[in-house]
Amino acid sequence: MRGTDDTQVVKSKGVSLLKIAIPVERGMLSPHFGHCTEFAFIDADPVSKKIMRTEIVSAPPHQPGLLPQWLGETGCNIIIAGGMGNRAINLFNQRGIEVICGAPSQSPQALALEFLNGELQTCGNLCDEPGFKEAGGRNCKNHDKGL
Repeated sequence: MRGTDDTQVVKSKGVSLLKIAIPVERGMLSPHFGHCTEFAFIDADPVSKKIMRTEIVSAPPHQPGLLPQWLGETGCNIIIAGGMGNRAINLFNQRGIEVICGAPSQSPQALALEFLNGELQTCGNLCDEPGFKEAGGRNCKNHDKGL
């Protein structure tokens, strides 16, 4: 089923829900998608703009191409991230998953509510910013080859 904004939604108990995935580090949005320790999966009702369920799941080990497949299998249809490599964005888009980059470091619930209310302010893909370094010290521009 598709929502009115052309975003895929899933049916749960008669309600069409969005499944939002957010990379998490220490309870907040991880600045770089591919190196987070956990993912928050948030089922949200786009009509009532309410969070119905939040689940925190350990992230699989970092491997090129693994996260798009894994997240696709979870049924998520939206990813809110700080930064993400272009290859990962393209792989998600091929699976019909909408990617929103440049989100601020906030709790997953706050980001999901801002998104649902049309108030999420982004600053562009953090991986594209000159000099942006993720926690491991790698320049994110090198992630075009991987994730």
